[in-house]
Amino acid sequence: MLYYAAFNDVKREKDGPLFNEGGSRGAPTLRIRALQHMTIIHLQRKLAVLAEEIVSSKTATEAQMDRVQETLQAYGTNMMHLLLIRFTFRLKFAKFLQDLLYLDASRSSDLAIMMDANLIKEYHQKPRLQVSNYTGEGGSNHKLDMRQRLTRKLLDRIRMALFGGVVVVAPMLVMTLHRTLLTTLLTTSMFVLAVGLVLAWLMDSAEPKDILTATAAYAAILVVFVGTTLPPA
Repeated sequence: MLYYAAFNDVKREKDGPLFNEGGSRGAPTLRIRALQHMTIIHLQRKLAVLAEEIVSSKTATEAQMDRVQETLQAYGTNMMHLLLIRFTFRLKFAKFLQDLLYLDASRSSDLAIMMDANLIKEYHQKPRLQVSNYTGEGGSNHKLDMRQRLTRKLLDRIRMALFGGVVVVAPMLVMTLHRTLLTTLLTTSMFVLAVGLVLAWLMDSAEPKDILTATAAYAAILVVFVGTTLPPA
């Protein structure tokens, strides 16, 4: 049962989730987190067998309950491990942790492990086992993660600055070059609606009132500009 759960993939009918000879980068990949799922399925089956014994015998001996308790402890521990693995994938800055959930033959150390375990017989790349240079706070991988994180934050700020500049300058240019009441009303309405929708899409963690406040503040800027530039009737 576990073999088919780990290797069968009905959609692709090729390599399953545990071991993929192609992998995402074209290199053989072993998904360690799939082994965690297999362990949980295995423990669920053991619990089902123990439950069947209790139901069939219509009694629960001390020895049976000891085995149930032991299996439940292992099941709870593995559930915590699974939650930790899922949480690791949310830590986008901690790539070194995510790398530990896979054995990827494109990495020399992982290739050495898979060849030593006879999971891969031959490969065009020469394996070389080495200890990761991550040493915690201040280690080289930590510094690389921090640089990438700071770079992403800088790019986010630049994108937001460009967005803010465009949505203020663009309608002002349109209304300055075409000073008609229809152009002013259409431009103001369209830009306010567009900015409100974009903010609702980007600010996924914000409260609805925060999006409403930001949209109203933007609309107020355009209304002030309209009031000072609109030609008299």
